Amino acid sequence: PVSGRLRRPGRVEAEALVARRTEARDVFTLLYVSRFYPHKNHVFLLSLSQALERKGVRHRILVTLDARVEGASELLERVAASGLPIENLGELDQAALRARYEAAHALIFPSRSETFGNPLVEAMCFGLPVIAPDLEYARTVLGEAGIHYAEDAVAECADAVARLARDEAHYRAASRRSLERSAAFPDPAEWVERYLALL
Repeated sequence: PVSGRLRRPGRVEAEALVARRTEARDVFTLLYVSRFYPHKNHVFLLSLSQALERKGVRHRILVTLDARVEGASELLERVAASGLPIENLGELDQAALRARYEAAHALIFPSRSETFGNPLVEAMCFGLPVIAPDLEYARTVLGEAGIHYAEDAVAECADAVARLARDEAHYRAASRRSLERSAAFPDPAEWVERYLALL
């Protein structure tokens, strides 16, 4: 279930967030909520950002890395040297994470493998379009709501981001699909009720 500490927005609140984001897409903000592990594929974001710059898509990419985790500081040094609009927020508590879900335009999730992928569900609850590789874990969680690209296909992913940034109707439809799909995932109270009913 979606964590109660994250305080999932109600339907009206989520739709208001979508409307506000749709009107303000001049600098398209992508959020990647994940700790650093090699399979999480953070390095993909550098190539994606370069591709978006070549397309003229004004953007920023926010990541949530603890620089003390092995390998994270090396990646962040590469980001800093690149001058690309990629910013590390550090690991966030759930109140701060909620504010980032509210403010972002989409979730980017280039991970190569997941046992589940909680941020996919969390992002959909806030009406965020979710861009993820065409892998089984992402298809399973996102259903028809996901925007997929072939794994590590930078140009295809950049095209998907550019369309969200430039096509208002497409952005609204993608956000609507996320909200609809999020209803499949219960809050903690609903989850406990369903679990007890199965027992």
